[in-house]
Amino acid sequence: MRLTSFFNTFPELVTKEFRNIFIENHPVIPAGNYGFAEFYCQRSNCDCRKVMIHIVTTEPNKTWAIINYGWESKKFYKKWFGAPDDDNYYKSMSGVSLDPFPNDPIAHELLKIFKEILKKDKVYAKRIEAHYWKLKEATKEEQKRINKKIALEHRLNQSDKKCGRNDFCHCGSGIKYKKCCLLQ
Repeated sequence: MRLTSFFNTFPELVTKEFRNIFIENHPVIPAGNYGFAEFYCQRSNCDCRKVMIHIVTTEPNKTWAIINYGWESKKFYKKWFGAPDDDNYYKSMSGVSLDPFPNDPIAHELLKIFKEILKKDKVYAKRIEAHYWKLKEATKEEQKRINKKIALEHRLNQSDKKCGRNDFCHCGSGIKYKKCCLLQ
């Protein structure tokens, strides 16, 4: 799965919507400013409804934890993924879990803090979902732009040939002929 940073895609929102916390005097976590960098799946046809939160610092430049957060129910993920009736299979898809740091005590403490933030700050939880949908829309628009470009190139290269049902439409819409001008 290829992931993309929300704030690389929408840098104008960094100052308003980037989440961070300051840790002082914690028995396990070193003092510092910890940022919550959001990464989402960039496939336009994927509907995973998940985010991977990379908890990072700049001093030192380090990723301390990667947290999976899926806000939908296990039932949703079971239907979406189409896997067996094993609830453990969906445990990391629905809810909050650590990705590759299962035995790191700092990562576990950061996971507890993240869960507490989600519980107390419903606006932040909804903002994560809104970021997902905003990025999905941008990905779909980019895919449409690419499809239009391909269709135009195809039309220029194939202008003397008849348009087939599964070819990109000759009108330049960026969608297939069978779902575009064939219907008219």
